[in-house]
This record gives sequence, structure tokens and C-alpha cells, in this order.
Amino acid sequence: MVFCIRFRDLRPLKEAILASSSLSFSRKLRLLSPEQFAVALRSRPVGRSPLLTFHWCKSPTVEATDNCQPKLGLIIPKRLARLSVQRNAIKRVLRESFRHQQSKLPGGYYVARLAAPLPTVSLTELKRLIRQQADSILIKASLKK
Repeated sequence: MVFCIRFRDLRPLKEAILASSSLSFSRKLRLLSPEQFAVALRSRPVGRSPLLTFHWCKSPTVEATDNCQPKLGLIIPKRLARLSVQRNAIKRVLRESFRHQQSKLPGGYYVARLAAPLPTVSLTELKRLIRQQADSILIKASLKK
């Protein structure tokens, strides 16, 4: 006997799983306006690696007693990562790393910036390298909490 499951039958299940996930990366966890990026970039870097620089600042709109969520902005310039495949892969990896560390991070604005040209390695190796560097920086940032 063969069972056939249609995609539309799985859609409610997928939506329920995504809605129940506390590790989602929704719009409210992103930096959206240029002003938010400017505020974060004026602060000192919270961590550096050979390829990445992370900036962090407290959210200026939230009072000191309120515990705001960390928000992430990404700056991946075309002059440092020429191929769109590379830029998109870097963004996906950085979002995923941030998503897993967000519960441990202090609230505020985070900006991850690609700071150096990419080495000539495979895309898989590049993802692994970016993930290692992002995780180490974010773990250090969470310890400064």
C-alpha cells in the first residue's frame, strides 16, 4: 500500500511548527532603518575576526529598565563578496548563528559587517568559516552581558 501526502496537507503543520518556534528570525528582530544602522555603527565593535566585525549598542528607544530583544542588521558589501551566491550564503549563516544565540545576548542593535575580502575557498568551507567566526564573536558578546 502506498501513501501519498500532498504539500497542501503539510502546510498547516509547517506553519504551526514555525509559529511555535522561539528561535524564529522575524521582522521585529531585524534592523530596518538607516538610523538604526547608524546608531549601531557609531559604537565600538563588540568583536572582530579575520572576516567579520560586530557592532553593538543599546537600543536608544528603550528605557534602561526594559529588557528589549536583540536586533540584527547585516552589511555584506559587493566589493568584498563579488558573487551573490556568496553574499546570500553569508547572510543565511549569520542569521542562523544570531538566531541560536539571541536568547543569551543582551538587548540592543547588532550589526554584522563583512570586513575583509573573502578567501578563495569552496562555498561549503566559506559557510563553515563564517559560522565559526560568528559563533565565537556572539558567544563573547553574550558573556559581556
